[in-house]
Amino acid sequence: MPRRPGSLSFSFARAAALCALVGMGSVTIAGCGSGQRGSQSGGGGAGGAEAREPYSIIGYRPVWKTVAQVANRHELAHLDVTGDEVLAMDSSNILTYINARTGQVGWATDLGDSLARFYGSGMWRGNVWSVADTVMYFLDPRTGEVVDRQRLAALARTRPAIVGDMAVFGTSRGEVLGHNMRAGFKGWGFGYNRASTVEVPPVAVGAAVAVVTNRGELFVLDGLSGRLLGRNTLYDAMSGGPVADEDTVYCASLDQSIWAFGAYGGEQRWRVRTAEPIRGQAELLGDRLFVEIPSEGFACLRTSDGSRVWTAQGVRGNALGVRAGRLLVWDGRTMTVLDITRGDVVDTVEIPGVSKLVVDNFVDGNLYAATKNGSIARYEPSR
Repeated sequence: MPRRPGSLSFSFARAAALCALVGMGSVTIAGCGSGQRGSQSGGGGAGGAEAREPYSIIGYRPVWKTVAQVANRHELAHLDVTGDEVLAMDSSNILTYINARTGQVGWATDLGDSLARFYGSGMWRGNVWSVADTVMYFLDPRTGEVVDRQRLAALARTRPAIVGDMAVFGTSRGEVLGHNMRAGFKGWGFGYNRASTVEVPPVAVGAAVAVVTNRGELFVLDGLSGRLLGRNTLYDAMSGGPVADEDTVYCASLDQSIWAFGAYGGEQRWRVRTAEPIRGQAELLGDRLFVEIPSEGFACLRTSDGSRVWTAQGVRGNALGVRAGRLLVWDGRTMTVLDITRGDVVDTVEIPGVSKLVVDNFVDGNLYAATKNGSIARYEPSR
């Protein structure tokens, strides 16, 4: 039976029980109430123990530990950090709001039918938004009350790119949808090929949005009007989403290529061929592009021409962020620390039991770690 959307149902007793059972690697985020702060003492025996902790090795120290609500027989599905808020959603579509500074849980709201598919949450004009395949919800950040439900004109398949008041989605029916959040209805639609879908998130490029379909079609659209600004074609789809700087869109593709296209004309700027399909998520930092190339290792390319800066052979995963001038690469279990200028492996550390790692800033940001059953911890740079 479908559940009633918008009901508030956080069980702090259950949260405490979960917190008492869950460990996260060798840094336990258990035995705590909501918002409990971690020790920041560096002296004595405790300091020696902390030095062997995996988060300490990568340059972080604990700040707080808490738990988001996760329903029975479900797990944490999304973890979004906006800066001031941590928004955690489980696979039954219960959204938990956590104060990013203190770790205090503010509320948990059940957004309804557990069969609905959600694609993430964020903040817009002072409200929390959370998007499902057919509906975009808006909630009061103080209470968790649903203040607006906006029906989408097409079935969403991705997290939106936000441009002004427009949320731009990939959909399941050969259309890119621009949903006007202020008005509450469809602002524009760009139709391309009803045999295609968009299954990787679009990326904002200033006031434009770049979209890649499951057939490798690239479209660059004006985010406010939907007007076509540029187009091109890859030879296959992407597993990760495109990334962009102020004038270029970069695509690491299943067609065994890394591409760069002009953001406002779609013209090809360069192409690097690889021996195998690329399945990871590329990341940008200044004039450097980071991506795993399966047959070689983890690579750093120049954004100007795609030439190789370095390759860390045998290193797998996605770039999580930069800490103290070193690149953190995460493969879902092991964190590899690389010298960002040469690609040398500085350290490796296993962090078992963690399902999600998120940073709030790519360079020296705070780190948020979560387990499948909803335990969440914040770590801050330690040096």
